[in-house]
Amino acid sequence: MEAAKKSPKYSEQEAERMPKMIERMMGMMKIKLTDRDMIYVRGSREMALPYTVKAASKQSTTVQFSQNKKTFEVQFTLIDGKYMRFTSSGSDDMDYYIWKRLKG
Repeated sequence: MEAAKKSPKYSEQEAERMPKMIERMMGMMKIKLTDRDMIYVRGSREMALPYTVKAASKQSTTVQFSQNKKTFEVQFTLIDGKYMRFTSSGSDDMDYYIWKRLKG
């Protein structure tokens, strides 16, 4: 949020509204991980992205996938066993997201 407030990409009014917009948007999104796919869920829409593992450790995994003829790397890092830090080479809006693990 601090970067958004300083960015010339957003007006002062947009930067002030951003926390609520992001909270609402993130409430509609989920990431599901299987042994072959990262599945992005937004509302009732799902998009499966097959990936290959590039690096893995006990707390972190980096995967690579392609979409629209572009290749991206995504790193998942577990935090305290209930959160996941998500960074993507394809994102230019934010440095990372932290996702809360849902049971089920």
